[in-house]
Amino acid sequence: MSLDSQSLNLELIDLVLEERLKSQRKKDDEGSRLQAVQQRFHDDFCRTCETEIIPTLEAIATRLLGIGGGSQIVYQPHSDRACLGPTLVFWMSFEGDITRTPSEERFPYLKLEANARVMKVEVSEGDCWQPGDTWRSVGAHRRGLIGVWDLKDITAAAVIEETSMILARASTDIEVPRSTANHPLGPV
Repeated sequence: MSLDSQSLNLELIDLVLEERLKSQRKKDDEGSRLQAVQQRFHDDFCRTCETEIIPTLEAIATRLLGIGGGSQIVYQPHSDRACLGPTLVFWMSFEGDITRTPSEERFPYLKLEANARVMKVEVSEGDCWQPGDTWRSVGAHRRGLIGVWDLKDITAAAVIEETSMILARASTDIEVPRSTANHPLGPV
């Protein structure tokens, strides 16, 4: 093999390596941009929880206390596990304060969990009661993921509406009309 053909081969290697480096830089830049957007979503969710949603839930908690009930707000803006985003859970009780660790079988709840991968808020709720509880509702029960909302849809009004429906299902068979005009889930 002549020296010229070896030089040519090395130039081809240099071109391939240069293209790979450009591609890797582009991926790194895209990853950095995505990470910044996801962090902004995380921060916006936390800000919404702290400035609008938690004060709304505290007002609902005051009303529950007024009838002899209780509640617990569990807000986790940061998770120890990378796969979980910030989470806000509002546990409710009609009779007395929540003294034990809340569970989905024992207390009505509303849960908002930010999912930065898809830039949405997963909304879960429950109105189920453990069999044998004397004040268990005889109506239809549901528990778990009920929808996925855009962050802009997580408002005090939407949270009040969802919470009122959870409480209504958990307490009696009363119907709570849902305002469908601006509600993220639309009609029931």
